[in-house]
Amino acid sequence: MAEAEKAFREAWRLDDRNHHHAYNLGLALLRQGRPEEARPYFEKTVALDARFTPARQRLAELGRRGS
Repeated sequence: MAEAEKAFREAWRLDDRNHHHAYNLGLALLRQGRPEEARPYFEKTVALDARFTPARQRLAELGRRGS
């Protein structure tokens, strides 16, 4: 997952308008047990494409964990 995180950080750096890059970086962070670092990337994903359901689902899951 650390290599995936590195790759998605680079992809996001090169194209920060691509919601897939933000989502995948968030997912890599989440899978490494770093939900608070992941949350902003899921939020950016939704800001770029409000219809992207997987990011909305991840935010809802994180909201339940934070309650």
